[in-house]
Parts: sequence; C-alpha cells; structure tokens
Amino acid sequence: MDYAESQFGFHKVLSFIPFDDFLFIFISLLHEKSIIIVSEKTSLTTGLITTLRCLMMPFEWCFPSIYNVSEDCFCMLNSPVPLIAGV
Repeated sequence: MDYAESQFGFHKVLSFIPFDDFLFIFISLLHEKSIIIVSEKTSLTTGLITTLRCLMMPFEWCFPSIYNVSEDCFCMLNSPVPLIAGV
C-alpha cells in the first residue's frame, strides 16, 4: 500500500518541485537533516511529507513528522532533533 501512495505522490510532487530541489530534499532526509515545507495548501505539504517518508524505503524516518505546524508552535522548528514539518 505504501508503494501506491508514493507513486501517486511522486508524480504530484515532481509537478510542483523541480527535480534538483526534490533530490536535495531527499538527500537531506537521508542525512537526517530537518526539512521545513512551506505552502499555502496543507494538502501539498501533507502529500510531500507522506511521499518522502514512503520513498525512503527500506529506511524509516524515526524522527517527528508534523504535517501542519501552527503559528503558536514555530519555536519547535529550532529543535536540535531532525524533523519534517509543514507550515
């Protein structure tokens, strides 16, 4: 089931993000760096986070994934723990 999500999400993500930027984000995830995704549409941030986590197979992202960070919690983005967050 994860593969079906990643195939659909992969096509959608690449239509909004240039491949070089996507590759940079993916490599940053493999190096356990924090990724903050900014978009006006929460569906795009959620889709991108889900796709990235599915495409990391056989690896797993064991750090926090926050699909929608409210303005009250922006202080969490400075965390020393790597995370994926959508804003």
